[in-house]
Amino acid sequence: MKQFFLRSRSIAGAIAWGAITAFVVFFGLIIADLIMTAHQKDFGPARQIDAIAVGNGYSISLDATPTHAFLAEYEQSIRVFGGSPRRGGLLGRLLIPANTGGQIRIGVLVPRDKARTEVFLADRYQTTHIDLPSQKAYTQPTEPTHDPALLPLGIISGASNPVKFIPCSVWSHLSSEEQKEIIRPGDTLQDFCGTGQ
Repeated sequence: MKQFFLRSRSIAGAIAWGAITAFVVFFGLIIADLIMTAHQKDFGPARQIDAIAVGNGYSISLDATPTHAFLAEYEQSIRVFGGSPRRGGLLGRLLIPANTGGQIRIGVLVPRDKARTEVFLADRYQTTHIDLPSQKAYTQPTEPTHDPALLPLGIISGASNPVKFIPCSVWSHLSSEEQKEIIRPGDTLQDFCGTGQ
């Protein structure tokens, strides 16, 4: 009987120590993540794509700033430029949804109707619709990649360094291996440049 009680006490003690250890590790990781987030400027420079002409005198560029020490997560923003072709200037900067899933892959689409001053950015999670004159953005869960009213311009790809903009007119000139490195089979942007050309 005495052995049973001793064994029960040792099992209860082991369970208690296991729970305490799990509690300390869990909250330690939360605190470490908060500290790292507070120092996110130390995670490296923003990955940038230079200005992409999107029509009507407008151009956009992407900044993707790392937000985690070892995960490929980025805060993303778009800078909007406008004006005449020779005298375009920065009109503003707006945040777009963060990339919490690894490599940067964004499809850029514009309306076929040249009177519309909008741009659509389609990634794996949602589509961001940007009204260029007002610099207002909203997201939608639907994929406009097969919308006949929109023209795919190309793909912003972070599969390599530096981040590149690959125009759809160049996509067909890439080897199938290069295409698979940029857009994996089954990705929502799979056939992006093949639509609507």
